[in-house]
Amino acid sequence: MKILLIDDDDYSRRAINNFLTDAMGYQVDSLDNCMEGFKLYQNKRHEIIISDIRMPGMNGIDLLKAIKAIDSDNRTQVVLITGFGELETSIEALRHGAFDYMLKPVNINELDIVIKKIEGLKKLEQENERLNKRFTDEVNKTTASIKKKLEQMELVYSDLLENKKIGIFSNQMQEIVELTKVFHQHRDINVLIHGETGTGKEIIARLIHNAGKKIALPFVSVNCSAISSTLFESELFGYEKGSFTGALQSGSIGKIELAQGGTIFFDEIGDLPFDMQPKLLRVLQEKEMYKVGGKTPIKLDVRFIFASNANLEDLSNQGKFRSDLLYRINTGKIFIPPLRERKTEIAPLSLMLLQEISKNRNKSYKEISKEAILKLEAYEWPGNVRELRSVIERAVILNDGLVLDADLLFLKNQQSEQIFPKANNFSILMPDGIYPLDDIEYEIAQYVLKRFDGNISQAARYLNVSWRRLKRLAKMT
Repeated sequence: MKILLIDDDDYSRRAINNFLTDAMGYQVDSLDNCMEGFKLYQNKRHEIIISDIRMPGMNGIDLLKAIKAIDSDNRTQVVLITGFGELETSIEALRHGAFDYMLKPVNINELDIVIKKIEGLKKLEQENERLNKRFTDEVNKTTASIKKKLEQMELVYSDLLENKKIGIFSNQMQEIVELTKVFHQHRDINVLIHGETGTGKEIIARLIHNAGKKIALPFVSVNCSAISSTLFESELFGYEKGSFTGALQSGSIGKIELAQGGTIFFDEIGDLPFDMQPKLLRVLQEKEMYKVGGKTPIKLDVRFIFASNANLEDLSNQGKFRSDLLYRINTGKIFIPPLRERKTEIAPLSLMLLQEISKNRNKSYKEISKEAILKLEAYEWPGNVRELRSVIERAVILNDGLVLDADLLFLKNQQSEQIFPKANNFSILMPDGIYPLDDIEYEIAQYVLKRFDGNISQAARYLNVSWRRLKRLAKMT
């Protein structure tokens, strides 16, 4: 290793120089001022710089700042020499990125230990570079495989879905898409879509409505669990003026009538109030409706699609859902399997979502690491595709990079309330609400800094991060 030694004390400089060259066999450039030392460093880029802090003109701290300003790869380690009563100056040096500091007079055994630590760090960095290259090669292979799947499988586009892509990456989902095309051609068939929360029931309903093409016909969505039971009838059927207290004088058009010529989608139909069920049944049978307070029937040209995450047959057996209505609405049946039963879709879906979200958020992510894919595939996904999108979006928003790594993915069943072993007496309470990852990292960084009495270099080595990243984690200026 190339070492630059700077000290204006001739006796001290010669002693250290002799030890480094004769006893340890290093190449050493020895100077008596920092300005000349910095000029020489710019040409030779020494791996280690040992400098006294108190120097005429440019001092050791100034030299440290100048080196760190041009050493973007952090390949040069700076060790500063300080007097016994200059502890604050030493702390300042560490804050600016010094590897360590030593007290005068320099103990050669301590100097030997410090230099061997730097050598060990250099070897570790070289090994990390080798592993990173190997890891990058594996990532590229994995990404190429995923991209090939993307090219092989069909992608359905719909401008009515806010210009979002719909990924079809399995035979199961391809069969569902084929069903939507069949049902699209038969407007008189009532369709019931069954699937867990987050599987994309409304997306499938929209595919039935428009067959993946941009059309101008209305698509009206009704969330049966979000409308008050007292308002349901007027919301669905509309009302004539003066039909009830508080009614608008002009009357109102209901959601079913708004869907004339297009589609009405009843989400969570199992939550439809029981007294409304026979009224909806009549509409389905007669293809006409009356407004609340109205006497003239309104002929309907509406496609009816229903969705539920509950088992309607069980609700029917319990007397909570009319069996005659169930028979009427499930002429066309579509079942969307949960994501945990479609593991092969997770990799291509994740890449598609990553690229879409990254573009929308002005981020640079292009790929997903192999470890991240394995982590995603090992998860059960109780929230299905909606949860997958949320996990990836959170990672993209909170981080920057080109490759999405496994440690950036925040999955519920992989959370840990305790970050450090119990022997360290450090734990983090996880609140019920949102707990940003940077807040957790801040607490960890502060704990480790306290453990090492504010020594940034030691804390960074303990966490295996650069001193710059540690300062960012600890929110230090």
